Amino acid sequence: MAEKDSEGFVQKLIIDHYDLGIVKRVREIKAGDTNNSFLAFCEKDGRECTWYVRQYNPAEEERDIIYEHAFEAYLNARIDKQMQTLLPVHAKDGNTWVLAEYKGQSNFYAVFNKISGREPYSWEYNDLSEEAFVSCAEITAKFQAWGYGFEGPRDGGRREPSLKEQFGNWRMDLPSSIKEKEKNRKVFRRYTDYLRTEEDFLLKTIDFCEAELNRYEGSLKKCINHKDLNPGNLMFDERDRVCGIFDLDWVNLDYRLYDVAWMGYQAIASWDTRSWGIVPLEKMGKFLEIYNQTMLAYGCPLGELTIEERKFLPTMMIIGALKVVMDFACYEEHAHDVHRVFANTWRFVSSIRYMMEHLEEMTEQTMKGI
Repeated sequence: MAEKDSEGFVQKLIIDHYDLGIVKRVREIKAGDTNNSFLAFCEKDGRECTWYVRQYNPAEEERDIIYEHAFEAYLNARIDKQMQTLLPVHAKDGNTWVLAEYKGQSNFYAVFNKISGREPYSWEYNDLSEEAFVSCAEITAKFQAWGYGFEGPRDGGRREPSLKEQFGNWRMDLPSSIKEKEKNRKVFRRYTDYLRTEEDFLLKTIDFCEAELNRYEGSLKKCINHKDLNPGNLMFDERDRVCGIFDLDWVNLDYRLYDVAWMGYQAIASWDTRSWGIVPLEKMGKFLEIYNQTMLAYGCPLGELTIEERKFLPTMMIIGALKVVMDFACYEEHAHDVHRVFANTWRFVSSIRYMMEHLEEMTEQTMKGI
């Protein structure tokens, strides 16, 4: 979208489909890599209000959005009073979304309340303070406790391949994607040369992760997961405590370790150039201790992590990092920012190597207190 054209289109869409008063202006913002986002500045009954507007990725289906919005309503009814999260606004037709066409492309749109706070961190810049680290561990447990029991609309839930299916896809898609990118040597030469050097290691890592999943999957509990729970999808207050959660468009039922592992990894992995990809092992045990204490304090039936979950956690952390590498290498078109993609792929592969080389020590940390 050309910025000004898209802003005008979204402004008209709000006027036509919502009852938010006078829409003074709309401004496009950078708020993620998947969807397009806007802020709408409105005035109604003499009161000014700012709304968050999401233009969903064209691949999103109506059933996905219905499921997400149902969960957001469920979550809003259960979160602590001081916590904020997104809640979709009903359009004039009673739905919480609008399907509209812009320049020949149909997309779903939704309007949400705007949550307040600070955004000092991201999945690329995660140098957390001690207060933020503790709060991230707590919010991982709280989110799962608040969402526990959600069933969603019939036939709801995002259609996505299981982990085992993803492993199979990655084995096929990594070699073919490298080969496809090699056709555009002018743009991707250094990136594909690097991927070729790591291809065998990545394929062997996929085999290892699948074998470990086969070993433990019968003992892994499931619950609703955020699916991208990291410091970059949280708001923080002036004390550096989490005060808001957003980007719930990937929420789905999965192993509860998915969110625990991804948040734990993002909260402790080092992206400093002096310690590229290192996972400070001493912080792992502390993160899990806080998670378990919070889960018990909220009385969630999921309870503490089981022994089997603790043993599988290091592998799930590797899987999370591996998924990012596969997304970059196989499923996202990044010709316009290949240098950023190269750097991020490199750091995640470096981190995977570190974790594979320190699996025994990682497991010792996850088993502390048993």
